[in-house]
Amino acid sequence: MFTIVCHDAGGSELVSSWAINQNEEFNISVSGPAELIFKKKFPKKKNMDIVKCLNNSKWILTSTSSSKNELKAILLAKKNNIKTISFLDHWINFKNRFFYKNKLCLPDELWVSDKYAFKIAKDTFKQTKIKLLF
Repeated sequence: MFTIVCHDAGGSELVSSWAINQNEEFNISVSGPAELIFKKKFPKKKNMDIVKCLNNSKWILTSTSSSKNELKAILLAKKNNIKTISFLDHWINFKNRFFYKNKLCLPDELWVSDKYAFKIAKDTFKQTKIKLLF
């Protein structure tokens, strides 16, 4: 079991498209534009509070957005020794996406969807595992 945490539309589209093809069960804790996207693709999934989601999750997958919900989820998961992964859905401002209260809050692993983003992520986050999907 894992948990998906998303807010903005772009990242939610990528994460939800990836999730459709997974055999593992997952919870969702989404807000903003992500709510409609996940409701459309997963009508039977209940949108839950992040704390409830993490109670039975081995890992979390977040998008990155202007909202701080994903960063709060990463911090909470790390506090509970739960693996954290974030999906980068753009080519810009990679590092800025992971600042919360002026502190860098990186996940354990980053996923990207193309070779250009992979190179940027590798150059920006030298100590973080980067995975190219799609």
